[in-house]
Amino acid sequence: MVAFGESCCMGPVLSISHCAAWRDWLIFFLQGVTEQSKDALVRSKRLQDLQLQWRQDLTQIRATALLLRLADSLFESPILTIPQAQAIMDVSYRSAQQNVEKLVNVGILVQASEGSYGKIFIAPKVLQIIGE
Repeated sequence: MVAFGESCCMGPVLSISHCAAWRDWLIFFLQGVTEQSKDALVRSKRLQDLQLQWRQDLTQIRATALLLRLADSLFESPILTIPQAQAIMDVSYRSAQQNVEKLVNVGILVQASEGSYGKIFIAPKVLQIIGE
């Protein structure tokens, strides 16, 4: 049996059809799918654990349901502006700004842009898990 990537009579791609290497290619492909699935499972578990930890931390400081909603939204989109927070919580700009500041103060968010206008905040722990 010829391993995928080796050629029995032609280049690796042509060997699939010309040398009947479909079985080898399928095994190679399914091994890749298996590895990616395991990785996705590990990442999703780490994200779930992080979300539970944040909820516990925020509950201990008596966070409002709105702040919990904002923190949960970071798992869908870990990059946030104050107008986005305002839309997520359906509150005034000032209220959204105060809630974002609370998440910065507890270390969930970090300001990623300079200046006072158009601030961008990120959830580095979420990005780290996604990017690994």
